[in-house]
Amino acid sequence: LPEAHVREQLDAISEALPISAIKVGYLPSAGVARVVGRWLRDQPKIPVVIDPIIATNKGVALTQPEVIRAICEELLPRGTLATPNRFEAATLAGMDECLDVADMQKAAAALLTRYGCPILVTGGGFEDRHVDLLVALDGASHFESPTIRRGKIVGTGCGHSAAITAVLAKGDSLREAILDAKGFVTGAILNYWYFDRQRR
Repeated sequence: LPEAHVREQLDAISEALPISAIKVGYLPSAGVARVVGRWLRDQPKIPVVIDPIIATNKGVALTQPEVIRAICEELLPRGTLATPNRFEAATLAGMDECLDVADMQKAAAALLTRYGCPILVTGGGFEDRHVDLLVALDGASHFESPTIRRGKIVGTGCGHSAAITAVLAKGDSLREAILDAKGFVTGAILNYWYFDRQRR
């Protein structure tokens, strides 16, 4: 994907439409990450949610080390919020692993200190509960819900960060956006089986 094309598309969108919030998802290369980072610096008043898609919720790597470095250097300092899963948070923070809530908080605090971006580490993977942990300048907050056996559902992390972005675009606070998005995604997972049956 040519970097110049990415910049041209970003400029075209910002000239044609009013932008109330921005979500950054998967980035195919370090060069594209740097282009996006430079463009974001030209939009200083717009909320930015960074979903650093670098590992699955099972810990499988999805990108290269140079992309991870570019995300840290170019994107996190501009973010209103970043939403790594616990495996991604460990990688971004330079930790070997993130096995529990204490590790999640340690990783998030390190990233906040290093880059100034509030961090919402999404849990998943725990047997009896799903914990999302926010570390921001005013402290740490836990957002908990029962673990849902979701079968083959994928994309919940992307949906979660997109929902947060949508609520921020309405002008709501960061914590309101996180709560609303968690409720939205939880409801979508709970109702998956109904909609799946309706398609058959």
